[in-house]
Amino acid sequence: MKVLVGLVVAAFVAFYLISDPFKTQVDAAIEDNTTWTDQKIIDDPANYLVWSEKELQSIESKLKAQKLTLRTKLNSLEKNQKSDQLLVSQTESKLGDWKDSYRSMVSAANDADGGKISEPYTLDQLKSLILQADARIRLTNTRLEAYVPSILEIEGRIAEIDEHLHQVGTSIEEVGSIKARIDINASVTDYQGLLASVESLVTTVESLDDITTPDAISLDAALAADRKLESDRLFDDIIAEK
Repeated sequence: MKVLVGLVVAAFVAFYLISDPFKTQVDAAIEDNTTWTDQKIIDDPANYLVWSEKELQSIESKLKAQKLTLRTKLNSLEKNQKSDQLLVSQTESKLGDWKDSYRSMVSAANDADGGKISEPYTLDQLKSLILQADARIRLTNTRLEAYVPSILEIEGRIAEIDEHLHQVGTSIEEVGSIKARIDINASVTDYQGLLASVESLVTTVESLDDITTPDAISLDAALAADRKLESDRLFDDIIAEK
């Protein structure tokens, strides 16, 4: 029975080993673990359970910190996503106005009566604005496509951490229950049930590496790309679109 308690802690050391965000704590955890010989565990199971409980609480704290980091990143991505969606909407509206003005000016210039209309921009200026707006829309839409998988992945990681937090919390309660009843000989079944839950946690947990996602994509940094996109798309194709 008491040997099974030792397996509980060993399983959670394995949890440390497969979770990269916790690797800075691995050496200390192993060092502490080596102070517990089989004989010490047999002689002092109560304190060994106390130590196990502290290890679980440490894991719980790190999971919560990881969740906060991911939540902050998710909020940033969602904010930037909304900003880019607004940018596309506003730019598409202006692009439509500029294309209408360009067509009207061309039509007036070709009118047999030589009619003219008053516009704040020349044809060349409108052409430049149309090219820039079209490039900006396409570039921003590319960013918007990149946000979706990043947001979904972070949401999945947060859900995964929530599951682990629930499992760790349950294990903490089970350790506390066994610790409270150890003086009246907690049954082998109690220890086996706890060990089973720990093994389940270890086999299902995945690496909790902080995923690499763009926190922000600067519009100013994209100006050079805008200029390249202008040359990649023919003006006649843009103006022909409704």
